[in-house]
Amino acid sequence: MKLQVKSYSNLISELQSRLNLTQTELAKKVGISYPSLSRWRNGHHQPSPMAIALLKQVVLDLGDRGTDLQQYF
Repeated sequence: MKLQVKSYSNLISELQSRLNLTQTELAKKVGISYPSLSRWRNGHHQPSPMAIALLKQVVLDLGDRGTDLQQYF
């Protein structure tokens, strides 16, 4: 059975849009570096489990506005 890896590119784009933030601002909010966020958004790398937990917290902080984004976790 093939392991499927989720793409976080759409999540990053959607978070930027909903929070009205630049990539740099979103990286600061998540607590990661801009280059890491950029690599995820461009699909070059996937976030680590720790980074996924940080992204999840940002989604949870959106409350009802982020319910649909919880599918990434």
